[in-house]
Amino acid sequence: MIETRTLTGADVPLVGHMRETVLGWDQRLDYVEQAITSGHAVGAFSDGGVVGFRYQHAMVPDVLGDGLILVHPAWRGQGVGRRLVADFERAAPTRFRLSVVLNTDLLDSRTPKADATNFWLSCGYDLVASTGPSRLLVRQLSS
Repeated sequence: MIETRTLTGADVPLVGHMRETVLGWDQRLDYVEQAITSGHAVGAFSDGGVVGFRYQHAMVPDVLGDGLILVHPAWRGQGVGRRLVADFERAAPTRFRLSVVLNTDLLDSRTPKADATNFWLSCGYDLVASTGPSRLLVRQLSS
């Protein structure tokens, strides 16, 4: 069973470890901590372990961007990503009115990465620009 909740500073090592394990990125705990404390972050957990997360920084006081959504490969295709998006947006502080997502094929990853454009479109995001390998999507969070 998956449980989701808002991430806190205590979750920074778990998120950093998953970034390193799945993507091969260094843990950059300062970056993860800043995202969790200055923006908004939600994690998905099973049996006490993190199986996915989404975080975004505050780009400006009312816009979230420059973040990451990551679901462990063993949990992909089971609705975890969609649930993270929904729970993230439902729990986002009301000061945030817009979410900006950059979906790109240009970042290295230790595990296979698929184009997630259709995923974001199915979650209500609008495609506003594309370079081919990179796509910019936005969604209004509240009115």
